[in-house]
Amino acid sequence: MRILVVEDEINYITIYRRLLEQIGHQVIVATCGSDALDVVENHPEISLVLLDLHLPDFDGIDLCRLIKSSSRDKTMYVILVTGDNSSEVHSEGLDAGADDFLTKPVDLGILASRIKVGVRSVEMTQELRDQRKRAETLFRENELFTQGFNESKQPHVFTDQNGIITHVNRAAEEFYGYPRGHLIGIKTSVFNAGRTVYGEKGMADTEYDDHFRGLWDTILDANAGHWDGYVYNRTVSGQVKEIHLRINSLRGSKGELLGFGAIHLDVTDILERERQIRYACYQSIVDLAEVRDNETGEHLHRMSEYSALLAERMGLSRRFIIDIRRFAPFHDIGKVGVPDSILLAPRKLTPEEFEIIQTHPVIGFDILKNAETLQFAADIAHTHHEKYNGKGYPQGTKGEDIPLCGRIIALADVYDALRTKRPYKEPWEHAKVLELISAERGEHFDPKIVDVFLQCHEEFKMISERYYA
Repeated sequence: MRILVVEDEINYITIYRRLLEQIGHQVIVATCGSDALDVVENHPEISLVLLDLHLPDFDGIDLCRLIKSSSRDKTMYVILVTGDNSSEVHSEGLDAGADDFLTKPVDLGILASRIKVGVRSVEMTQELRDQRKRAETLFRENELFTQGFNESKQPHVFTDQNGIITHVNRAAEEFYGYPRGHLIGIKTSVFNAGRTVYGEKGMADTEYDDHFRGLWDTILDANAGHWDGYVYNRTVSGQVKEIHLRINSLRGSKGELLGFGAIHLDVTDILERERQIRYACYQSIVDLAEVRDNETGEHLHRMSEYSALLAERMGLSRRFIIDIRRFAPFHDIGKVGVPDSILLAPRKLTPEEFEIIQTHPVIGFDILKNAETLQFAADIAHTHHEKYNGKGYPQGTKGEDIPLCGRIIALADVYDALRTKRPYKEPWEHAKVLELISAERGEHFDPKIVDVFLQCHEEFKMISERYYA
């Protein structure tokens, strides 16, 4: 610590300096009151003053009062050194703010002890002052946080380490429709829309489990501690919302897990608009391919209806039904890579030409495979000419190794092709097509899909007649 010695006698200055430096302190000396005030003003690091009562220009008690009232530091520790040990001097010194007294001649052992006491007092005072400042800062920060937390327009939810809600702002309560304070003490699973909703969106049970296991593994990992992704949550009224969820783990100074903070961003409308734009683009792609083919838009419409009907009757998820209805028209997208002379030929193709036609599933797959949102369509394009017995093309895939969407489209496409007039053939009667598909059960077609088809074949007939161009 840096200590100011205010003394005009050279012998005492020498004694004080030697002793204080021996016990590890730095010493600044002032031989008069005015110099002492200058030192205090220019050296804010000084917290302890050894002050002689009798100075050439100042009364020590008056100087003590001035030092103590300094605006820079009101916690200065002052030890008055005096040859007058009277109660009157002690009383005046205490009134002036003196913290301790030493009597001349000074005993060096007592001086060292008093300095230690003074240093401890200064350190404790500074620590208390720092703690008070920290407490005031924390209080102000807490006020600001609470104000920002409650006034934020985005839903915020805080939980303990077990996912029990501890704090929730007004935006979250209003968004999810819960009364004030109702969510406190409840697990965040209250928001989860449930497996059924995720299933309808195309997420299998195993994927659902992996999704939430991955979420928890990430936020519990001290090296990660942050998860950013999408979930489906349900409001108290039952409305399902698509949420961009951002979760951060909250840890103490020693790294211990305290809980979690999450922001719930409603992206339902935004993502739906994006999907509609994307689907419009998909339709444009299909329309472009259709321009080069003899097939009409009604064929594509029928393919969507046939495929969705089979998927519904098979009890598949709502997501699967939506996807197969939307992407069934992509089955022949690869025909854009087939020469017009072959694609538009008004006759039955030669074997060589048919080999070229058989490349369209691979062409279609190559067009679609790199688009993340078109993987379902890519599977349809790639596998709709595969056969259940493994004798189809382009890969000769067999049985349930063929994606389910490809197996469904295969039956729908054959039904529609046979029921449609072509330059080289007349349309078949429904009964004749029914007979052929029944005969191809387990050969060309998946037996389970044929069985479902036989249960709803009259609806196939109705679709064929309704949308026949």
